[in-house]
Amino acid sequence: PKLYLKNEKIPFIDNEEFKFLGATISLLKCHNKSRQAVYSKLEKLLDKVDTSLLSRQQKLHMYRNGICPRLLWDLTINNFPYSWIEKNLEALATRYLKRWAGLAKCADANWLYLPKENGGLQLPSTVVIFKKMKCTLAA
Repeated sequence: PKLYLKNEKIPFIDNEEFKFLGATISLLKCHNKSRQAVYSKLEKLLDKVDTSLLSRQQKLHMYRNGICPRLLWDLTINNFPYSWIEKNLEALATRYLKRWAGLAKCADANWLYLPKENGGLQLPSTVVIFKKMKCTLAA
């Protein structure tokens, strides 16, 4: 379409992606690049903490207070399905958290996310973080 603003032609976007406030906007609603970027970011952060010389408790502390806050903006601006968050981000985080907590691979991961008064570690779940960010947007 030929749209003008102050006698200057506004360029046609077509099927190109562009960034707005850090979020990749696509007219085709394809979130594959955004999904891959968030997954890579989480994987890089978890791997960096995992290869550090920190103790297990310090690594769990870093997850709670260092990694999760860095995901807040990405989870706020992107509209991912809950199932994708659970199958990808949650699974990735749980794999590292089990190792740091000294749990077996086959152990129940819910213990990691339970409140301390119920015998858990009260670590933030990526699914819960995502739901909270969507609620803050709605409020």
